[in-house]
Amino acid sequence: MEYYPWSNDVLSTSIKEFSCGKLPCLDLELGASCQLKAKTGGCIYCDSNGLVGKHNPAELSVKEICRVIDQGVNLGLKWVYICGLGEPTDDPKAKDVIKYLSHSKVKMSMFSNGINYSDENIEFFFENKVNLIIKCDSFDPDIFNYLLGGNKAKSLHVADSVYETIGKLIKIGYSQTSNDPSLALSIVLTNVNLSKVPEIIEFCKTWNVFPLLGELENAGRASVAFNELSPSENQLSRLRDIATEILGYNYEIPVCPAAFSGLHINNMGDCIVHKQSGSSCAWFSLVEPETEVLGNVRVDSLANLRDKLIQYRKNLKESNNLAKWLTTVWSENQLSHVFGGCGGRKLMELWAGEERDE
Repeated sequence: MEYYPWSNDVLSTSIKEFSCGKLPCLDLELGASCQLKAKTGGCIYCDSNGLVGKHNPAELSVKEICRVIDQGVNLGLKWVYICGLGEPTDDPKAKDVIKYLSHSKVKMSMFSNGINYSDENIEFFFENKVNLIIKCDSFDPDIFNYLLGGNKAKSLHVADSVYETIGKLIKIGYSQTSNDPSLALSIVLTNVNLSKVPEIIEFCKTWNVFPLLGELENAGRASVAFNELSPSENQLSRLRDIATEILGYNYEIPVCPAAFSGLHINNMGDCIVHKQSGSSCAWFSLVEPETEVLGNVRVDSLANLRDKLIQYRKNLKESNNLAKWLTTVWSENQLSHVFGGCGGRKLMELWAGEERDE
């Protein structure tokens, strides 16, 4: 069972194409708007605290995003991953961007909270083959609403709205055949919902939906109550064993191909990398990341930004800073041994392999 946009097939192909000078992936932020935060205060573990909530008028426009996509297509763009910052379905640009990607024959994956999806939206996503990762931390509405904002979320029946969305996505055909868009459920593991997670994994197995088990990040709002919310390593290891038993294979978090073989473009147009590794995803370490800005799509071409990324990674290796950082990470056990963040330790192993290949 795989979430196809994060499958080994897409990952290996993307790495090969990137090494040949192409740009197969973009990790693209849309807007900062999030109605959940406006109405309930937002998820208690939101890692974008302070940046999310209201539309920023300085964000990239539809026209600017489409220009970026055009440049990407000329460089071999195959996938766009929309993950992070606000809720994409609350962004009025989202449908225009999706239409343009579909028209440009670029595949896409989108992370969403799944709240208040209309039948029209569900049909639109399915027809445009939008692969979806939907937040679902528990099938117990009291627990899920607590994680989504507490009493305000409960009064608005937010959890029920997500459950309804998941049911409709499966009914319309998500993940039911190899030709259908993929569906994954994102499950953030906390002491509040941990005992309920096996039920979600069983559900996912029944409906061919990928269970994306992610550890709590010590960042954003979660940092305030991290020690209270975060399960122990032993608890997480037991859950991994349960997931393996239910699914029938050794469960691990897959690597998003954009982290290794793409550019991360934020809502303001900045191209951002993880400072210590040069990864285009900075969240795998489960802590507030240090980042570097390589440029901005309003003044830099994607080809130029790709070259800057390659040079940045080369400089890290030649200065021995990447090797030093990797050694520190491994020796001090700074990363979780169980699931990890986006790509978890599997992503780090890719970086380690890249370093050894030099």
